[in-house]
Amino acid sequence: MINYEVSLSIQKEIFEEYYAWLVDHIEVILKIDGFQKVTLYRVQDVNDDDNEHIVASYLLTSREKFDHYLENYAKELRNDGVKRFGEKCVATRKILEIDKIFDKKISLDNVLNPTPGYFAL
Repeated sequence: MINYEVSLSIQKEIFEEYYAWLVDHIEVILKIDGFQKVTLYRVQDVNDDDNEHIVASYLLTSREKFDHYLENYAKELRNDGVKRFGEKCVATRKILEIDKIFDKKISLDNVLNPTPGYFAL
């Protein structure tokens, strides 16, 4: 699995318009084979009065599907944002291969009635 992470710095004056466009953009991307899920994060504790910061985290089934996206879709989809917003939005990208996922199973009963001496979560 691949996590494609796009970090965005968006000028506050266009943030609402950009965010609306981004939601539509994500809907288009999710129709591309291999894309499974997208999570948007608002970055906290950034000392930047002029910009809002978002991270879009795209989960893909494989590196091959990601390479297919790069070869066939990425340029056009990226250019759409650049044409609309120019330098008022700056994107940096990372490709992360998921090595291992640790998942803590939390039961509601354990949280509501923890065993004495053990931390509930």
